Amino acid sequence: QQEADRREALRRIESAGVPAEFRQWDAAKGNGTLARFIRDHRDRNLLVIGANGKCKTRAAAYNLLLEAKGGKRCRFCDYPELALEYAAAMQKSAQEGLDFVRELLRQSEILLIDDIAKRKLNETGGELLYRLVNAVYEGAATRLWITSNKDLAPLLQRFENGDTGDAVISRFDRLIDDERMSIYRV
Repeated sequence: QQEADRREALRRIESAGVPAEFRQWDAAKGNGTLARFIRDHRDRNLLVIGANGKCKTRAAAYNLLLEAKGGKRCRFCDYPELALEYAAAMQKSAQEGLDFVRELLRQSEILLIDDIAKRKLNETGGELLYRLVNAVYEGAATRLWITSNKDLAPLLQRFENGDTGDAVISRFDRLIDDERMSIYRV
């Protein structure tokens, strides 16, 4: 039975999609305070903001793996890659795009979206972020853990479509005000 449990834990880790470089955690080299914050707030939506090199991704991925080992359905997503997948679905049809988002949320209890501000958010990328954050705002069971190297005001400048950016920032603000999202600034 122990061997079966070990294999199942390994399968969950693999299915979470965490890149190999983020599967190890060395608290002495990383941001242990951030890792503890995420662990303490793991039952909520999270927004982790900070400059490059502050171990945002590493700390979030470490905690995502702990949740996967514990039986949660988790998925790690590099935002630029996720936006490309969404754009491909949208090219087929608007319905395919909606189905992509619904399936992503259905398959994951925790969805870690890494680096939302890595690149400027074009119309499609901004729309994807809005759909995900809005779904959580409206009560989707999936928890979003999001990392960004831009705080909320500068993040708004990364949106090609200002209206979409305003809507995303508004949803973040409401989730934080309603205490359904915790924010950590590194």
